[in-house]
Amino acid sequence: MYLYKDCTIYVYQAVDGLAGALKDSDPALRLAAAQALVRLEAPRRLLPAVADADSAVRGVAVEGMLALTLGGAVVAAAACGDMGLPLALVGALRPLLADPQRRLRHTAARALAAHGEPEWLEVFDKPDGPPCGAALVASALGVLAMELLVGLLTVPQPEDRKVAASTLGLRLDRGAAAALRVAARDPNAEVRAATVALLLLLATCYLLLAIFVSTLLYYLLGARAVALLTRRATRCNLGSHRPCRHRRPVGPSASCRGVRRLSAGRTIRRAVRGARTTTRRQRARARRRGWRPLSAPDD
Repeated sequence: MYLYKDCTIYVYQAVDGLAGALKDSDPALRLAAAQALVRLEAPRRLLPAVADADSAVRGVAVEGMLALTLGGAVVAAAACGDMGLPLALVGALRPLLADPQRRLRHTAARALAAHGEPEWLEVFDKPDGPPCGAALVASALGVLAMELLVGLLTVPQPEDRKVAASTLGLRLDRGAAAALRVAARDPNAEVRAATVALLLLLATCYLLLAIFVSTLLYYLLGARAVALLTRRATRCNLGSHRPCRHRRPVGPSASCRGVRRLSAGRTIRRAVRGARTTTRRQRARARRRGWRPLSAPDD
């Protein structure tokens, strides 16, 4: 009994010492510590090694996390009280999908698929191949897909950067346009050519959309505005309308003509005719009073 307790204490002390060794400046020491933590099945203490600066340490940590997940060590740790371990592990593995190494991206996608996100494994289906842009477009990842594509624009493989730029061209938003402007300065000529073609396509789509929207607004709002300006009241028995000179008798047989709309040219002619009539009436009234207006010509 006492020997079991002593061994448990020694194991916990060893795990703590190995977790501290992951912060050492020597990559070889960090690699050895990560391998030992995988053998001791300590996924929580191994978690910082997933984001290590050395690619070899990251590879050992991600492969160890995948093995511990498939072996049930992560589920056991969560059942023993570490409930936030699966969520923290998923959050640490997602940035590795834009890692410079293709095989590491594939391993991270397998680990995420083991944690309930199989969409990533469809994108990184080949260990040594480029990502599948069609699978990324067909998925419902949303913001996560956008962050992944922006991250893939910085990987060393030109083919992967070209796939990321081509997939970004299918997203008609400002974030994709900003990322494509950065990709237009890529050191690879093929990536630059594909990005410039996508930017021209985006500009054309935005221009056609603006023309369509402006035309639609003109025909909708313009016609509505002309209808409001050319509306005039006619013979109507409804009290909500403007009263007119001649009213028809109220009854079941009385029909309401309502509001009639005129064309813009007819409205202007009617307004000019009304202004001339008003001027003639004012001049006639002035003559009857015995004086002439200043605008009247001399006899």
